[in-house]
Amino acid sequence: MELDETNKECDTRSNERDNDNNKYFHKEHGRLFVVENPYGSEMWKLHSWESILNSRGIFAVKVQMCAAGLKDPLDPNFYIQKDTLIVSNSQVILEPLEGLKCPGVSANHCHRHNEQSRRSEQTQVWPQRFCEKLARGILNAISQMSAYPTRQELAESACPACRWRRRKDD
Repeated sequence: MELDETNKECDTRSNERDNDNNKYFHKEHGRLFVVENPYGSEMWKLHSWESILNSRGIFAVKVQMCAAGLKDPLDPNFYIQKDTLIVSNSQVILEPLEGLKCPGVSANHCHRHNEQSRRSEQTQVWPQRFCEKLARGILNAISQMSAYPTRQELAESACPACRWRRRKDD
């Protein structure tokens, strides 16, 4: 899996069987999804996930959680740099997360490493800033969706019952 660190469409290579299995991951079916997992996770290497990532209309962005405010739970003067991959079928959802990159080590931004996994459980909690940006992206995406067909969509429908807003068995 080769992913750029920017919000872009993943590679479009996939075979027919995978396309058929992954069709429900696409917006055309009226569903949106977001998946978050560590960037180096073995999950992304599973055949099923490689197939999804290589499908048309799937987007990904790499986030460094220290830029979102992930602090060391044992010493809040330090940040934890945790690279995370966020995958979605909506680029709109991912847009607010763009730019969450480590600003670099400075007097105000020092990292502590997760020695012996002592901080693993605490660092699984998303920082507030990350949550706010993700929620903003989800709200932006669903505000662009319509739960009901527009009058134009009804008028253009091939189904007579739909055009007349009747049940199909009427």
